[in-house]
Amino acid sequence: MDELEMWLGYERQLLDRLLFKLVVGRELLATGEVRFLGPATAEVQRAASRVQEAELVRAVQLSRLAGEWEMPVENMTLETLSWATPEPYRTLFEDHLTGFASLLIEIDAVAAQAGRMATRGARRHAHAGYPAMLSATVGVSLPSLTDFLGERLRPLEAVSWER
Repeated sequence: MDELEMWLGYERQLLDRLLFKLVVGRELLATGEVRFLGPATAEVQRAASRVQEAELVRAVQLSRLAGEWEMPVENMTLETLSWATPEPYRTLFEDHLTGFASLLIEIDAVAAQAGRMATRGARRHAHAGYPAMLSATVGVSLPSLTDFLGERLRPLEAVSWER
């Protein structure tokens, strides 16, 4: 349980870093600093890849825990962990649940804004940075994390992952 809780903290840090990279990209688009769009796009893609790698590690940890609990792995949501575990894990998992939900909403909002800005920029200018940034923001998709959060946060599924 300790390993999973620590991993969730690490995964939240990765999501926070992804959010930061998306904000930087959005601000570059807003200021028209197209010469930096290539490196910013690469940073967004790298951060998104790290998040996806972390999701795989989390899936392995959850599978192991589901086996120990003799429970189907699809029932191993963060919501379930937040009420089915003793303290201090109950509080720690509840904190992760709130933190992940907040990050998902922020990431979606910033990625959508950056995607719209990149689309407008690509229509006006023939610079390769705009389509690349648009592709990177569309590539930020975290539906498996939404599934992991649980039923209470199903309204997050209404958040548009498509740009």
